[in-house]
Amino acid sequence: AATVAGYVKNLVSMATGGRSVGMYLRDVLSSRTSFDDAIQDMSITQLVSPVYLIVAGVNHGEGAVITRNRLGPDESAKEGVWRMDPDNSVWWRLE
Repeated sequence: AATVAGYVKNLVSMATGGRSVGMYLRDVLSSRTSFDDAIQDMSITQLVSPVYLIVAGVNHGEGAVITRNRLGPDESAKEGVWRMDPDNSVWWRLE
């Protein structure tokens, strides 16, 4: 029953403008010119299903985990984005 409810929620999200995660990521990664622009876009765009996105940029300190529900950021972190802390001696610790 819970699985069927999840599928129904995904279909409703798709019908109301939610984007497929895979195709959306392809679009955003090919069109955004900076790490911060990509993170912002990935945090606010309506998606078909909930997702965790692990994103790395090309510069030191550009790393984040984005927690998403269908409509926007999950409230488990500030604006749904956990930025990596590159100055911490424990490399895996999130800010």
